[in-house]
Amino acid sequence: MIIEIISSKVRELAGSHFRINLSILFYMTALFQLEAGPITILETPVDWGINAPRTSEGLIPREALFSIVPGMKGDLTQYTITGMVTDNQGNSLPGANILEKGTINGVQTDFDGNFSLQVADENTILVVSYLGFKTQEIASQGKAELNIILEEDAAGLDEVVVVGYGTQKKSDLTGAITSVTSEEIQSLTTADPTAALQGRAAGVNVQSSGSPGGGVNVVIRGAATINGSVAPLYVIDGIFRESLDAVNANDIASIQILKDASAAAIYGSRAANGVIIVTTNKGSSDGLTIEAHSTLGMSNATNTLDFMNARQYADARNAIADSQNTERAPANSTDFDPNIDTDWQDLQLRTGVIQDYGFNVAGGGKNSSVYFSANYFDEKGILISSGFNKANVRLNSEYWSNNKKIKLSQTLGLTQRNFDRNNFYGSSGYNIPTIPVRDNTGNFVAPNSQDHGIVFNSNRYAQALTYDDQNRIDEVFGSVSGEVELLPGFKYKLNLGLNFWSNYNYQFVPTFFWSTSNPSANTNETADLSEARSTYYDTLMDNVFSYDKEFGKNTLGLVLGNTLQKISRRGTSVQVSDFPSNDLRVVSAGIEVINRSGQEFVTGLESYYFRLTYNYDDRYLLTSTVRQDKSSKFAEDYRTGIFPSISLGWRLSKEKFFPQNNVLTDLKLRASYGELGSQNLDDYAFFSVMNLNSNYDFADTRFFGVSRTQFNLENLVWETSKTTNFGLDASLFNGRLRATADYFIRNTQDILVSLPIPPTSGSGAPITTNAASIKNKGFELGLDYNKAEGEFTYGVNFNISAIQNEVTSLGPLRAPILAGVFSANAHNSTVAIKGEEMGAFWGFETEGLYQSQADIENDPNLANDAATRSLLRPGDLIWKDQNGDGIVNEDDRVNIGSPYPDFEYGLNFNANYKNFELTLFFQGQVGNEILNARKFYTHFEVSRSNYATSALDAWTPTNTDTNIPRLGTSRTATSDWYVEEGGYLRLKQLRLAYTFNNLFKVIPRIQVFANAQNLLTFTNYSGYDPELGTSLFDRGVDNSVYPQIVQIMGGLKFTIK
Repeated sequence: MIIEIISSKVRELAGSHFRINLSILFYMTALFQLEAGPITILETPVDWGINAPRTSEGLIPREALFSIVPGMKGDLTQYTITGMVTDNQGNSLPGANILEKGTINGVQTDFDGNFSLQVADENTILVVSYLGFKTQEIASQGKAELNIILEEDAAGLDEVVVVGYGTQKKSDLTGAITSVTSEEIQSLTTADPTAALQGRAAGVNVQSSGSPGGGVNVVIRGAATINGSVAPLYVIDGIFRESLDAVNANDIASIQILKDASAAAIYGSRAANGVIIVTTNKGSSDGLTIEAHSTLGMSNATNTLDFMNARQYADARNAIADSQNTERAPANSTDFDPNIDTDWQDLQLRTGVIQDYGFNVAGGGKNSSVYFSANYFDEKGILISSGFNKANVRLNSEYWSNNKKIKLSQTLGLTQRNFDRNNFYGSSGYNIPTIPVRDNTGNFVAPNSQDHGIVFNSNRYAQALTYDDQNRIDEVFGSVSGEVELLPGFKYKLNLGLNFWSNYNYQFVPTFFWSTSNPSANTNETADLSEARSTYYDTLMDNVFSYDKEFGKNTLGLVLGNTLQKISRRGTSVQVSDFPSNDLRVVSAGIEVINRSGQEFVTGLESYYFRLTYNYDDRYLLTSTVRQDKSSKFAEDYRTGIFPSISLGWRLSKEKFFPQNNVLTDLKLRASYGELGSQNLDDYAFFSVMNLNSNYDFADTRFFGVSRTQFNLENLVWETSKTTNFGLDASLFNGRLRATADYFIRNTQDILVSLPIPPTSGSGAPITTNAASIKNKGFELGLDYNKAEGEFTYGVNFNISAIQNEVTSLGPLRAPILAGVFSANAHNSTVAIKGEEMGAFWGFETEGLYQSQADIENDPNLANDAATRSLLRPGDLIWKDQNGDGIVNEDDRVNIGSPYPDFEYGLNFNANYKNFELTLFFQGQVGNEILNARKFYTHFEVSRSNYATSALDAWTPTNTDTNIPRLGTSRTATSDWYVEEGGYLRLKQLRLAYTFNNLFKVIPRIQVFANAQNLLTFTNYSGYDPELGTSLFDRGVDNSVYPQIVQIMGGLKFTIK
């Protein structure tokens, strides 16, 4: 399909007589053994046929090329320009790029900085660029020889970055902002471009789930709330969104991550967790350009687990029965069938397939530009019955007047995402190996209590294949804006935005019978259908006035704006059952209505904001922002929040006393303070909830009444984060090495939590109140090194961050907040408690295993707890009595581990030699732990799961030198026995590419690439993968279902111009 599109466009550009076939490209490559770099055309007319060899210099005669590709014509009149490129010290610059403007004709300087270029016009313009130097345009003016001197660009100071409601030069930034390039994002093939941010920016933690189309969790500078979201605000071309999952990575032009309050404050209450600004591609006025790509790959799990086979499992179950003096299950003893040994992991894991196809067209004219793209991504997951596909279409356009004082622009993104989820694999354990997949009639089989001795197990493989579920999300998001320059430097811009999505969920469960046990999972006598639809409308209007003025050494910038946002959500759902046939799968065919519901929520936000930027002589920098938000989520008297910030910068390198040398060439110090708000509460949380049907009986008479089922506090206010940031930006060795360092302290106050109330109130629902506070502090460092040596250029990017987190207050809450639920026994594993990290692992500290009954009877931890001593057996875990009362209970739970790393890092290496490109990207973290909740099922569970082979080393009277408790132990609650080292180093990406330049006049670039993602992982963690993709309060708890994947892909990219 992509080739057809490209061929069609080529025919359109070159005329109907031009014929192209992709095979010609490969035939020419093999025939002439083309070397890397542009093809040089000989001027001497030679009547060579297609079978003629290349010249000894590796040059292709012009006429030979035209004979290969019928219809290709060109002007044979050429002018040669030679010269040298040097820096301002007279040093030659090898590998500098020389390009004839408006064409693809170009060369690189040799080792001595010399070049020779043939051009079509003696009065052409040459575009000269070199890493670490400013790009220049040089008019030849008929000269045959040019000596070009490039000016150093010490730290990319003229680079413009996107900030809230405007742009700024990188040299003028006073806040903590990290840029991620489009090349870095597009080099990874992923359904959600958010995943490509992992390891790219210091202080930004990114975790993905691994499932096709699965969510990506991003936390900037630590968790700063308890009940709400910690996700940053995403701003895509001025449209506010909750993620990047609907964006095509190939449409992204740039990403800016605003990390501190001074940078993000202009977005007010939505920016408490940081801001990620995404700018998508625009058209070009340099003519029409078409780019197309095609990628195909496969994926597998990064790791597999070792489960017991049927014989091992039966022996383990028999040992448990014997230790408990219960009867052995027949399937494990007298009726054991050696012919049944089902490897359920092998059955349910498979090789996935990933496909990604797309193209974009960019063009324009004197007063306009247009960009159009389309993309299709499809992934067959590594688990059976799992998959995802996504289709994207984008149209961006701009129009401006001749004097560029009036500008109109438009962005539009259309996305459809389809999910096929397998939520059964690993859910509450793993299938046992002593049952077959199907019985003699072809029906699926599940365990039963009579034969297998277990009650709650199910056939998760059968569930995944039987349940018919669909989830489709359709999205439209875009904007229309107009900007007019009213006076010199004074502009007004109106921006209207829309973010709409429609979510459709469908699940049909046909009738089936697999086992008499656990009927909720293994039997369905009447088919069920659940169907739900919801819509989301987010409309936005921005009025922005801006003024920019330079006078003398002073530069002043002002922004004044107003935003109106309205969000409407509406949903309906229905559940019906008892269908006359499994083939009738519509709501109207269901006889019995089980449930139906509907809801609608409307919220609004009105904002005013002001920003002042001042620059004196590029030395002294000031940015000050204030924003007022008014949200309908709060009661009338508490709806308004004001969020100020101020930041200062001092470029010491501009001072006269700063030493002038080639070592430290630029240095800027930064300091900032800012406040940000957050509205992490449900809609209408300040309202009481009334039950209008609270009937009651009195004196043998039933009365109709009204009762309050949820109480409220009307004085709820914004959560507020106050951040202080100190940073520096430095450039060394003439810009080859750039460094950015930041230290921050972030205090979040008035965090909304749920406060339990006495049941005597008549309501069991807790009250939401402002109570808690959390402190985050940390250090971030980013280093970039780039160098060119002849035709070999390379760059190294390294970033590292260390963040500490602490809950400093829970207000009136007397008990800790517990979460991280795992296991059928609903064990809690994480906590929010004063003095500890947010979400720290919370459980019992162990002191080994009991080796004898005497150890139990004489255990000082249980000196006053005879009841517990009577339940324990040798081989059980010893829990430590922390408070010394001789009883081990909830009061003895302590911090047993941290899900937060001591530091996390990313290392990216890029190298280019001639037409070859190599990328190595490593990412990892050190010092964190993982609470492996999977071990509950693979070591302790007696009714739901197969066991891991490591359980073969469980304690027995003859195997006492082990740390694995006895099979069938009763001490399964959260303890440090579950906690493992969670650090890892991962080769996140290995990419090799080769580019063919100028094979055809209208196809200047063809790139072939191979890409591997998650290729190698070095870790001591025993689970599937140390990257869990879990949310705030479950961070580090491995209760996940979907394994991470390693991907191997290859593809092509074309450019037509």
